[in-house]
Amino acid sequence: VIKNKIENKEIGSLLYSVVEYSQKKIIPTKIFKSWSNKTNVFQYLGVHYVDLIYFFTRFKPVSVKAWGQKEFLKSKKINNWDSIQVTIEWLKPNGKIFVSNHISSWIDPNNSSAMSDQKITIVGTKGKIISDQKNRGLQVVNDTKYVQDINPYFTSLTNFSNYKDPYFFGYGIESVREFIINVTKIIENKINYKFFLKNNRSFKESLVSTLIIESVNKSLKTKKTQKIRL
Repeated sequence: VIKNKIENKEIGSLLYSVVEYSQKKIIPTKIFKSWSNKTNVFQYLGVHYVDLIYFFTRFKPVSVKAWGQKEFLKSKKINNWDSIQVTIEWLKPNGKIFVSNHISSWIDPNNSSAMSDQKITIVGTKGKIISDQKNRGLQVVNDTKYVQDINPYFTSLTNFSNYKDPYFFGYGIESVREFIINVTKIIENKINYKFFLKNNRSFKESLVSTLIIESVNKSLKTKKTQKIRL
């Protein structure tokens, strides 16, 4: 929906975007404790919205500047950033600049209503798009847990009596399943590889987000803006 509205110029020429993406403290301190000091919250989490903005716009990234704070995790003997803020300049086809601001954190309270709290706002010359991805329209409240905002579309388990075995469904599983099926069809010459690339995402597109991750990490170390040559 967002991509269609952007391509149809419903909000005009794009000017800037603001992304807020955060997760609970339990992620770096318990669930991924053995791994969290080998990455950072932007590289692990925030980059998903870099992928999304590139998918929406096809703009070319030209520079990156990053800032970060170390307080809570450092107090837990985890030498990593609590939060990272990134500003990316993107070059539009008309030669003007679109700016995206990415605020990533993994020190949300553990009693937050969802594992991930994620929002994106995209502003253009004729309007704006606001998407609150935590609000999936399904909230559960009971005596044993805090209020939960549940994402039923990612991966859900159905264990109805008419199924012999538990049945998983959702875009988290379907996206992997569809990729495997398409690769198999290419290997078996059932679909054309070039046609597939025109209508689907590929590993090649990850070069953009990988380059931005590297630039963010350099900027955090040098405290300087990093130019991108793509």
